[in-house]
Amino acid sequence: MSVGLALIAVLGLLAPSSTPTRAASSVAMPGEVRLRQGFVVDAPGGLEARVIADAADGAFDDVDGLTAALVASGVPEARVPAVRARVAAALDVARAAARGAATPHERGDRLLRALHGSVLRRYVETQSRVDVAVETGEFNCLSSAVLFVVAADGLLDRPRGMISRTHAFARVDVDGHAADVETTTADGFAVDRARLVTPDYLKRLGVGDGLSDVERAVDVKNPQEVGVPGLVAGLYSNRGVLLVREGDLEGAAIAFDRATRLSRGTQQARVAEWRAALLNNATQALLDAGRLDDARALLALALGSVPEGETRAALVRNTAVVAVAQAERAAARGDDVAARAFFDEALRSGGLPASSAAQAQARIAVLDGKIAVARGADDACASQPTTTAQARCLAAASLSWLDKKQTSLALDVARRAHELGVGDADVADGVAGALYNALVTSLDAAEAAGDCGAVEGFAREAQAVVRTLKKPLRFDADRVMGSCWWALADAAAKAGRNDQAVEHYQRARVHLPDDAGLKNNIAGIDVGRAVDHANAGRCDEARPLIARAATLSPAAGAHRDELLEACAMNRASAAATRSDWTGAVVEVRRGLIDVPQSRLLRENLGAMLHNEALGYVTAKRCAEARGVVDELLRLGRKSSATAIERACPAPP
Repeated sequence: MSVGLALIAVLGLLAPSSTPTRAASSVAMPGEVRLRQGFVVDAPGGLEARVIADAADGAFDDVDGLTAALVASGVPEARVPAVRARVAAALDVARAAARGAATPHERGDRLLRALHGSVLRRYVETQSRVDVAVETGEFNCLSSAVLFVVAADGLLDRPRGMISRTHAFARVDVDGHAADVETTTADGFAVDRARLVTPDYLKRLGVGDGLSDVERAVDVKNPQEVGVPGLVAGLYSNRGVLLVREGDLEGAAIAFDRATRLSRGTQQARVAEWRAALLNNATQALLDAGRLDDARALLALALGSVPEGETRAALVRNTAVVAVAQAERAAARGDDVAARAFFDEALRSGGLPASSAAQAQARIAVLDGKIAVARGADDACASQPTTTAQARCLAAASLSWLDKKQTSLALDVARRAHELGVGDADVADGVAGALYNALVTSLDAAEAAGDCGAVEGFAREAQAVVRTLKKPLRFDADRVMGSCWWALADAAAKAGRNDQAVEHYQRARVHLPDDAGLKNNIAGIDVGRAVDHANAGRCDEARPLIARAATLSPAAGAHRDELLEACAMNRASAAATRSDWTGAVVEVRRGLIDVPQSRLLRENLGAMLHNEALGYVTAKRCAEARGVVDELLRLGRKSSATAIERACPAPP
């Protein structure tokens, strides 16, 4: 019986909860990773510390691999037990389907197919989180490899991971021989990787964007075998990449630190290189979005631990390319001082080819001339008899340039004044005030231009300056940064660009994580799209949207189970109408992962399993028919189980 879907009203968009404070658009100085002042990576504590300590010998002994994977995925410690139970229950469905197989090869093949029939539904290049893979059905090479390795424990010999710079898969032993498992496809058990994992296959997965086919092929032919701790290190690395994309550089630095702590010996160098390659590849998305400052910060994080070699050389080259792009952008907006600094950074990196370096030097010469003419009398400050007098003179010159609407020069001069006078009690507040004024003026211009990446940099710098003032000055950098992204998101939503709107709202939430208005806006867009997908029977597209909305809004959460139950039943009913009982079983099983307490789905699963088993009996596929007996018994269908056992008695 088909269950109809009732449309859920889309939540209305809310305006920002307060008027945006003037935003500060900062060119954090070239080459600087824009972490807040005083930020340090704290040592791990609690369960995370136990995970890292337990992996010291290269294996998990006291903490199980699934728990470690959830911690690395970002599940808060207090929620780990409940989430672990949910993930384990989902994996048990696939394990049960494999357990009755006669041979290790058949067990492995059934396990992978069952995972793809229930847990793993839709490949999404960036979706490494293990908990989210089960919650939404979205997975990538790493999260699917981790789930397979965890599920295979106790069913197959020596499940472990295989990683290269751009890809991950699994490996087990079958009859004493290594068997590779390409976990991104249901057909991937004991696969001939040379035939399946071609450059075209990897390109479709989005693996190694920016690499040539030859580079992809070389990379996947040289994977490293790792234990579960190595896979967990990969989860931390991928999480770091996503956090950078979301604008959370501090969270990314912590994730990369944990990845390094989990690696040992030669694996540590390999993971460092893998991490660097991931970061390098991830910069393309930032560049495509025009987020040059973030791309530069991402490359700086990548360079932090990668050793000398081909990957480091590529990072240095790309860093120089991004610095040149930053210089051109600064020059286009008339910021000659910043443009000159970025060109200089590109040259000092050593990553520019000779022809590009010559062009950069020529541009610097022109910019130096323009700056010298414009700066003029400011250099007279250098003739003042004391640093105090020099700082006071430069601060006054900065205010003068602001009056003349020469914001870039005002900021440059104010920074020099602050550098000279910040430790001098006689002028410290004066130079800090001059720098703050220049920053706020700069940030107003960046905000008006919708350049929220620049706004973030100026706001962080202004916050640091405010902390040096003796007289308190209220400046909420997070509100400034969040409000800028919020305004961009509202504009995108109004224009119907929902994907871009959600991306900008998520960036705003990095700075305003608890703002109810932001949560409601994201949930509103997600619910509307989820309903559209569910009404069209696209459950795999609806699921991640309604799942995210449910975490943000109680109103959306109230409809989650209803929507996913109905969608699963509609798809199962459509398959049953075609007498595709196996397809119907797959849809109901996935529905029960989404809504495990659904009485309707459990009842229908029993009926559809019965019909699937009858088909196996009719086709004389007794091994597969007997494979569903245990599940039928758990569902209370003893008569169906008995009928199968009579028709297909177990061999003596």
